[in-house]
Amino acid sequence: SHRGGAVAAALLPLPAGKVGIDLEVMERRTRALLDDHFTRGEAVLTGGLPVRWRLHAIPLLWSLKEAILKAAGVGLSVPTGDAEILDLAWTGEAGSAEIRGSAEIRGGAAGHGGPRTASIACMARAPHIVSLAVVRAGQG
Repeated sequence: SHRGGAVAAALLPLPAGKVGIDLEVMERRTRALLDDHFTRGEAVLTGGLPVRWRLHAIPLLWSLKEAILKAAGVGLSVPTGDAEILDLAWTGEAGSAEIRGSAEIRGGAAGHGGPRTASIACMARAPHIVSLAVVRAGQG
């Protein structure tokens, strides 16, 4: 993935599963992006973020969502609601955070195997956000 003059890559041993990575720049995004591309549960997650991170909530969640869909092997070719971020745990200060959580992949993104889960992680160091999603082998 590349954005804002930076590049990110991830490698995972093939038998372990599939990996998706996304790189974004911390910049203001409109509420319309949240309304159009995120589930109701994900919108609720933004309210639970530390106050210092709420300004960056939309690009952080967008980066995680893209990584999840890339790990599912579909990218943005399916509705973004086919991947839902279920939970997030934050550590860090303003301008520098680490986020871990889980997500569910369903619908067209899940393919024929039914719903799958993904482990997700994000590292935000101003001005960049790098997100990683892993779908373990044996899940479709």
